[in-house]
Amino acid sequence: MHTVKLEHNQAALLLTLDENGEMVVDVIGQDYPSLSKEICEIIALKLINEADFQEEILAWTSEASSESSPARNTLDADTMQEQLKCT
Repeated sequence: MHTVKLEHNQAALLLTLDENGEMVVDVIGQDYPSLSKEICEIIALKLINEADFQEEILAWTSEASSESSPARNTLDADTMQEQLKCT
């Protein structure tokens, strides 16, 4: 396993398949609040609790695997901020 060092303004969503094929979702970040950690926590909660969101994510993974360039699924920080304001 690799070690990743997160900066003070970074957070990560760690997804693991357990031995039963179930998804385990962890949020890794600093112990103090940050926008990046809050976003990861929201995504984690949605992954765990919302069937519609799970289906949407699975649909995206299916689409992404059939596309030649995964770069179309990346967002810059400004775009993400704008999309978050709309919800």
